[in-house]
Amino acid sequence: MGIIYRRPVVSFCIMMITGVTAAFLSDSIALVIGLFALFSAILFTSATVRRKGPAVPCLMLAFFLLGAAEFMAADHRRTSSFAGYDGEHVVVRGTVISEPEVKGRKVSCIVRTQDVKKAGESGFTDTNGKV
Repeated sequence: MGIIYRRPVVSFCIMMITGVTAAFLSDSIALVIGLFALFSAILFTSATVRRKGPAVPCLMLAFFLLGAAEFMAADHRRTSSFAGYDGEHVVVRGTVISEPEVKGRKVSCIVRTQDVKKAGESGFTDTNGKV
């Protein structure tokens, strides 16, 4: 645990990456809070035993939460722009940004969308995202 105090910036980066990874793999706020509680107990116990101040462990926990919150917010923003189109036939305007992948009789690619409209409607809705 000595590296935490000798190289705190590395520890902050590791905790931020851990927060992003926890949010990505679990997609659960409960797991992120559980990991936060576990890391809190470990870091503050270590700080107490080593008689160090709580500033570095507090900042490490803040970076963990920052990473998890940033990923969850970005994921919500990415998916919320397509809300309301589930099960609908749509017309998408945008730019193909990946090479087509052929899997059997299906071809798929990634499109950076600019506008989306439901089939049969006249106006497009501005939508930024990837499909």
